[in-house]
Amino acid sequence: MDLEKAMEQAETHGTSLAQKQLNAAQNDEYLQNLFKKFAEDGTDGIRVIKKEKALQAAALVVKKFRNLEGQDNKDYLTANFDEKWNEQDLKGSGVIDVTEAYTMLNEL
Repeated sequence: MDLEKAMEQAETHGTSLAQKQLNAAQNDEYLQNLFKKFAEDGTDGIRVIKKEKALQAAALVVKKFRNLEGQDNKDYLTANFDEKWNEQDLKGSGVIDVTEAYTMLNEL
């Protein structure tokens, strides 16, 4: 499928390529703001986030992007957070850098 057809199809289905890019940029900005709030400087100067802070950030991500609040939010995180966290925290240190956290939060 060529680009023109893809753009036409996206517009027909209600979301243009430009809108998708704008949404992606807004979502990225939202995550970056979460890291400003929940992450801290690690010993080597790399920004890191602790597991308990990542869980708080994850609750906000799930609320915003999955529209789950209250008990539904908690249940979703109970079912998914630890698995996603453990995929990033391979050493079991309870801390991951923000690039790993970015991947994890996008997967939730």
